[in-house]
Amino acid sequence: MRKRNRKRKNPSQRQFVGRNFGVVPELQLFKYRKEDYLEITSLKHPDELQNFLEPEYRYWLNLNGIQEIDLVKAVCDKLNMHNLIIDSILDFAHVSKFQEFENNYYFSISSLMANNTLELEYEQISFVLGEDYLVTFQEKVGDHFNHIRERIREGLGIIRERSCDYLLCLLLEAILDDYQKNIEKLEISESEINSFDLDLDPSPNVLREIESHKVKVDQIKRALISLREIFLKIEREKPKLIQAKHLKYYIELKDFSISLIDICDRLTSRLESASNLFFSIQSHRMNQVMKILTVVSSILFPLSFLVGVYGMNFDNMPELQWRWGYFVLIGVMLTLIITMIIYFRKKKWI
Repeated sequence: MRKRNRKRKNPSQRQFVGRNFGVVPELQLFKYRKEDYLEITSLKHPDELQNFLEPEYRYWLNLNGIQEIDLVKAVCDKLNMHNLIIDSILDFAHVSKFQEFENNYYFSISSLMANNTLELEYEQISFVLGEDYLVTFQEKVGDHFNHIRERIREGLGIIRERSCDYLLCLLLEAILDDYQKNIEKLEISESEINSFDLDLDPSPNVLREIESHKVKVDQIKRALISLREIFLKIEREKPKLIQAKHLKYYIELKDFSISLIDICDRLTSRLESASNLFFSIQSHRMNQVMKILTVVSSILFPLSFLVGVYGMNFDNMPELQWRWGYFVLIGVMLTLIITMIIYFRKKKWI
């Protein structure tokens, strides 16, 4: 068998595989502990970071816009990240996953943006968790984590007292909250679709909306299943960089993702029912039309027969010469019509 010659990919020739939103890359840093915090939003390059790993502080570094390969590589090199992490960050064609490395963990999450429409807008977010730091890589500027930043600034809750694995848990929870918000909007829209009038012939647009909702729900469900697998892996393997006292929060996120998947299943079931109802109504309307046409045809058939017979005008047809023949024939035809209508009404066909 002839073998294909495959060229090995040169690690130094990395390419960005994803959507370029035209975002100007920017670095944001939170350096915090229980007593105080420092926020830096004007970093141009990771080399500007000083004393990044002071043991008494914890660090959250966020990069918005990852299309600049050199900047991503510089951030990763600053923290001695594995080359596979750099390749995964730049390649957003993969699904959500969790990988363990010697000094850090890599998470890739498909995040669903919350907006005021029913259009689903996804963003791939990468997380790198170290012992005292967390680095997030976002495709564009978003508001997933604004409330968490406010909690750090205001010192609300225990976020500044806990390690970075607790911060990661809060970020993942924020992503799941956005999934929940979009699912709730789809539920509201689904209830409006299911409220169409059964006495009216539904428009084909209703079916298109139903199918569109089914596709969106399926996309959300597949993304949630990937997230659930990540939480199951954390629960099963108990990674060392996730403290035992924080493991329960990840288990709660697993349960949260499972509950959202169940909601998606129920929503899919209701959409399937709405689709079946649409076709049932259409079929019922068609049956009604066919029944009416059949009744009309049944009434007209004997009348057509009589008209056809007496329209032949043969000389040996005595009724044609009879003075009352026309009126008798009209009476017979009316009697047939009335009799058949009474019969059909007794059978409840009309």
